[in-house]
Amino acid sequence: MEKEVEEGRFREDLYYRLAMVPIFVPPLRERIEDLSLLVNHLMERCRNIFKKEITDISPDAMGILLNYHWPGNIRELEGVLEYGFIKVKGNFITPVDLPQRVLKAQEIPKKVNIRIRLQNSRDLSKELIALTLQKTKGNKKKAAEILNISRTTLWKLMKIYNFPGPLD
Repeated sequence: MEKEVEEGRFREDLYYRLAMVPIFVPPLRERIEDLSLLVNHLMERCRNIFKKEITDISPDAMGILLNYHWPGNIRELEGVLEYGFIKVKGNFITPVDLPQRVLKAQEIPKKVNIRIRLQNSRDLSKELIALTLQKTKGNKKKAAEILNISRTTLWKLMKIYNFPGPLD
């Protein structure tokens, strides 16, 4: 911004007003635990814009979103979900509804036909739980937040699926 002021492309008085309280917001790739909340919020926005009753995202599609590096941050996530809303044929966004650039950035999970409601914790797949725990480096509190379930529910699902290690 200082360079923009020096070159006359940004107002100096506005720069000094904004520079009084610097705010650092880490990129989305550094706060992946926010992804679930952002997806829920952006899907609600997309429902209003596109007037479609798309309420779910498959665990495979969510896994892909969790693994993506998000160079465009939240604006890119918004664009990806809008693309999914335009392309989707059913009531679920699945990996086939995601842009190719997102799919090419990683290996696509083998089970692309599994469709579950993320709001129903009984349907959460073992693979999605494992992936989320891996992304949060085993932090169960963060994993539960991402999955939009309570820590107790996560603990019970881990017990059902026979996850190794302590379940605290």
